[in-house]
Amino acid sequence: METLAMDSNFFSGSIPPSFGNLKGLQGLNLTSNNLSGPIPDELGRISVLEELCLAQNNLSGGIPALLGNLSSLLKLDLSHNRLEGPVPMNGVFANISALSVAGNNGLCGGMPEFRLRPCPARHVKHRSPQRLLLQILIPVGLVSLLIALALYTFSSKTRSTSSKNQAEASFLDNYPRVSYAELAKATAGFPPSNLIGEGKYGSVYRGVLPQTSKDSGSEELDVAVKVFQLHQSGSSKSFLAECDALRRVRHRNVVGILTCCSSIDHRGDEFKTLVFKFMPRYSLDRWLHHEGFDRLSLIQRLNIAVDVASALCYFHNDCQPPVVHCDLKPSNILLDEEFTARVGDFGLAKVVSDLALAAPPDGSGENSASSLGIRGTVGYVAPEYGVGGEVSTSGDVYSFGIVLLEMIIGKAPTDEMFRDGLSLHSFAAAALPENVLRAVDPVLLPQQSVEVSGCLSAVVGIGVSCSKQLLSDRMSIGSAAVELRALRDAYLSNVH
Repeated sequence: METLAMDSNFFSGSIPPSFGNLKGLQGLNLTSNNLSGPIPDELGRISVLEELCLAQNNLSGGIPALLGNLSSLLKLDLSHNRLEGPVPMNGVFANISALSVAGNNGLCGGMPEFRLRPCPARHVKHRSPQRLLLQILIPVGLVSLLIALALYTFSSKTRSTSSKNQAEASFLDNYPRVSYAELAKATAGFPPSNLIGEGKYGSVYRGVLPQTSKDSGSEELDVAVKVFQLHQSGSSKSFLAECDALRRVRHRNVVGILTCCSSIDHRGDEFKTLVFKFMPRYSLDRWLHHEGFDRLSLIQRLNIAVDVASALCYFHNDCQPPVVHCDLKPSNILLDEEFTARVGDFGLAKVVSDLALAAPPDGSGENSASSLGIRGTVGYVAPEYGVGGEVSTSGDVYSFGIVLLEMIIGKAPTDEMFRDGLSLHSFAAAALPENVLRAVDPVLLPQQSVEVSGCLSAVVGIGVSCSKQLLSDRMSIGSAAVELRALRDAYLSNVH
């Protein structure tokens, strides 16, 4: 939420401190209500807040000093309340045109232009020698403690950096190295014509690498070269996350890495890449939504769903510690020559501890990995991530459910039809069970039969169960994989 306008109503009571959890809030307007009590300090922790209008209420107490620390705050209207105490002098409080405090007779101090009464001088008490000694020793002790903490923090960061470098080196040592010059030659200099994918942290180019084989001698290998944009904030972390995840996963439904490069480019800048086998059928997204690609048959979609569910089962249950992908979507599901699905792009992946499996039954997420805010792509990201929830395997299950519905319904979750409260999940849920055939991708309808209808209804049901709002209500990925495999096998036996 970026703007919350609740002005000119009859709201009473105090301002909820939980407003401070709206970390993306840029404008809050509560003018002309009957609100009382103090202004919560939590409002001063909304780092992107630009406008705060609280005028014409019955607010009391002092002005939170934290509001002066908000460098983003461009307008603050506190006029006509019952506020008292000193007006801060920093930040927005130093900008006459941005601040309004009129009608608060209890305020004092502030910029001279506000013409408020001076704040009363504090009474200075006589200090005893013992108290004076304590006032000297305590700050000295605190300074010493802060220095010790700073040294410890620096040491910890140094160890952390060293650990990351060791992890990267350990990963890179497991694969043959290639130089920047070799990759530049393989991709013909990374031209736009060879660009096959682009994301926030990197670009993927198609290339051809020479390869020596004992049986056939020299041959050429089609590759996909993922070049990390290291000038982009977070790109280095993405590279390390992908390295950390890839060194742990070995599965037929995961894009396999061939080689890597950590070097210097022709400009002398740091250069990091991962090289994968080129997937000739590109991504699932292209086959679902792009022109020039034939629409997939039902059996192809079932096979892809089973492949992706198998990969997630492996990440969550067979990797130790488990791996959470955090960005499952059709563009990150690649297809080989036989349309076998392979999950790729582990740039947001999170390796969790044994105690950080799926959230507990109550859905509180207390045992999941540390909170990392929103991780993933709009439309596919689990709803709990959007409100500061913890990263867990259940987040991947939600994304899988949305992808499964997208494959059968034929609409992306960000399609323009999904607005005013309607989502892909709610649209699919409302179609169950009688109206499924009206909701699914029309490409699948020429094969209408009792078996096809029942299969489509069951698959949509699995997608809906996986993408429920509450973690505790979602189907497990293991159950989804078993049911999808059974549906595919039954469909194949009926067809043949």
